[in-house]
Amino acid sequence: SSHFVLDRQAWHAQGPAPTMAISSVRVALLGAAAWAAAVAGCPAGEGFAPHTQTCVTCAEGTWSAEGSSECTRCRPGTWSSAQGAVSIDTCTMCSQGKWSSQLGSPTANSCQACPAGRWGGSAGLGSHLECTACVLGMWSSERGAKSKDVCQACPTGTWSGVTGASTDRTCISCSAGKWSDQAGASTQSSCTKCNRGTYSETRGASSEGTCSACPVGTFQPALGQANASVCIRCAPGNYSVLPGAASCATCPPGTWSGGFAATSCNLCPAGKWARAPGSLRQDQCMPCWNSSDCLEDKSVLVTVEFVNFDPAALPEAQQSNLRAALAGELASACDVQNASVVDLNGNSAMVSLGPRGHVVVTRDPSIQVSAWVLDMKEGLTAQDVAARLYSDSFRATLGNSTTSVVGPHAGAKVASVSLEPKAFAPLTTSTWTTTRTPSKATDEGGHGMHADVPAHRHQDMRPTGSSGTRAVAAPLSAMLLAWAAALGGEA
Repeated sequence: SSHFVLDRQAWHAQGPAPTMAISSVRVALLGAAAWAAAVAGCPAGEGFAPHTQTCVTCAEGTWSAEGSSECTRCRPGTWSSAQGAVSIDTCTMCSQGKWSSQLGSPTANSCQACPAGRWGGSAGLGSHLECTACVLGMWSSERGAKSKDVCQACPTGTWSGVTGASTDRTCISCSAGKWSDQAGASTQSSCTKCNRGTYSETRGASSEGTCSACPVGTFQPALGQANASVCIRCAPGNYSVLPGAASCATCPPGTWSGGFAATSCNLCPAGKWARAPGSLRQDQCMPCWNSSDCLEDKSVLVTVEFVNFDPAALPEAQQSNLRAALAGELASACDVQNASVVDLNGNSAMVSLGPRGHVVVTRDPSIQVSAWVLDMKEGLTAQDVAARLYSDSFRATLGNSTTSVVGPHAGAKVASVSLEPKAFAPLTTSTWTTTRTPSKATDEGGHGMHADVPAHRHQDMRPTGSSGTRAVAAPLSAMLLAWAAALGGEA
């Protein structure tokens, strides 16, 4: 160590060389300190600054734990105004309804309000996309919203397919001919088309009540019509007694109509009858040769068409009550006993629901009620019966009777009544079995050919003439089918 000691005078006597040596020592010492700081880390709240090669205090928006060599920036959605922060807890989250994408924000001013059409239900959101969007069918013009309660539903009669809508202008009105009672609807399919027989000129309609019925004498078979011009006049030979009809009824037997938009059909004069429905002229009413009252057999087949009604949905007991009630009204109108009204199978004091017992169901359910009226009184003419059954009052009576059984909610309406003077013949089925019938012909391979007639055929055995005798054509028809098939094989 004695060799390393230099007094002040000796040091200066050496000239500038020793000065350079001590400067090098100082640099070496400083480098060693910087290296040590970089390796060992800085104190909490400080970070290593390469340009000064020293640990410096962390600035606002940053923090540093003990032993860290750098200051960490506060993440997006947070901020800090403190210097020398030692924990991430110093970074304060943006409040609900706000967001910030800035790293290391030194101030709360970086937190921006969630845009209109969105809301922020939690603190510390790092992007405007993290603000929750109002769902389809909703909108909000409020900025900085904290709850989904700010999202308002598009009003009834409108819909919106936009997410995060900021104005009610995104709510699109249902087009004319449609309506919607649903608030906050998200698809155009929520707009329901006006029913057949109706139309609506209103855009953005909120109820079916805006759909106006086509007037009597007209009809419209399509859904969602937008103006009154679509109501089609009933053609000659047809009529309509109901507003909002989807179709016109054919003028029933015993009547005719030669004009458009008819609301009733003209009765044939006494002693004459139009057997075919849909007659256009009075001269189609032909004389009744076998009886002046046109009721030769003292019986008629009556068919009533109901619309907006599906009795198949009724309990069996209620269906039975309805069949009996309508039979009673028919008996009263024709001035006969209830037992003289029978259904298509011959059951007394009953009517049949549906054509041959089957209900026709569409979007506008309809049904035919059929029954025979027997033992008509002497002196009563077909025109008398038609005048009663084709009247507005009888249709109203049937409607009221139906309502009394099934309730007003059913909405049943009588569209038409039709009668045919003819001999009573209940529905009857005949079943027989036919066997394979060989033929004399052979095919190209020399094999005998044959004709197959389906087994177990069912045939309506009601007589077609006025004499009341049963038809015998059914078995004969089967024989002719087999014979024709055999001839085809020979050809």
